[in-house]
Amino acid sequence: MKRFKLAFYFLVFTNTVFGQQWLWSTDRDANIRHVPLDSVVSEVLNIYEMYDYYIDGAGFNKQNFFELLESTINDSDSLEDFKKLIDETENLKVTAFRANLGEGSAVLIVIISKDHINMIAFSNIYDPSSIQTGPFRKDKFERWFKSLLN
Repeated sequence: MKRFKLAFYFLVFTNTVFGQQWLWSTDRDANIRHVPLDSVVSEVLNIYEMYDYYIDGAGFNKQNFFELLESTINDSDSLEDFKKLIDETENLKVTAFRANLGEGSAVLIVIISKDHINMIAFSNIYDPSSIQTGPFRKDKFERWFKSLLN
């Protein structure tokens, strides 16, 4: 989980400067490639096929997520702006970020709904909390991922 927090911090707060790290979003107002909500599962399955592992960061309500951020991040200005962005989200929004963590790349999928935050981090770097991807697990992953979009 420590690596997940580090990946999350790196992806969100360092990539505000480097826009090329944002892959896509369902938010039409974002200045990145728009992906319609009905295409998100396909986009995520493409990412799933490129990486060996993922970390399940699903299940946060907004308050718990903000507590995680506050315990991890010391940049209060960036944190407040980001919290405001998340707190104002009413409709389902999904965004994908990519970064190089030094040992390889990672892609973070962030799903924001009115009340919840769900995240999935894909990487080829093994972590004790990671789950292996693969063709025999893909259907199960797809069903689980779709449940996060409800």
